[in-house]
Amino acid sequence: MNGIQEVVGSIPISSTKEYKNGLHYAARFFIIGRLMGFHVYVLKSHSGRSYIGHSKHLNARVAEHNSGKSKATKGKGPWKLVYSEEFETRAEAVIRERYFKTVEGRIELRKKGLI
Repeated sequence: MNGIQEVVGSIPISSTKEYKNGLHYAARFFIIGRLMGFHVYVLKSHSGRSYIGHSKHLNARVAEHNSGKSKATKGKGPWKLVYSEEFETRAEAVIRERYFKTVEGRIELRKKGLI
C-alpha cells in the first residue's frame, strides 16, 4: 500500500490524544477521578456526639469541622473521622448520606459501632 504497512488487529480502545502533561486521556481520567471522588463520612466527638456528612475533599472538611468553621459542629468537638465511603458522583454520596440519617441507616451505623 504505497510504502505504508497495514496493521491488523490493532484497534484503539479510546482516543490516543495526549495532553500537555503527556498523560493519555484514560490515564488522566483514572488518576483524577480516583483522587477526587465524593465521600460520605461519619464523625464522632469525645462527648459521644456524631455527625454525618458528605464532601469532595474529605481531609479538608474534617479539618473545617475541627477548626469551628462548620456551624453544625462548632464548639462540639474535637471530631474524629470514624467511617467514610467513596462514590463517583455527588448524587450517589447524597443518597447514601440521607440513608445514614434515617432510622434504618442509624441502626446500621450503631451495629457497626460507629455511632
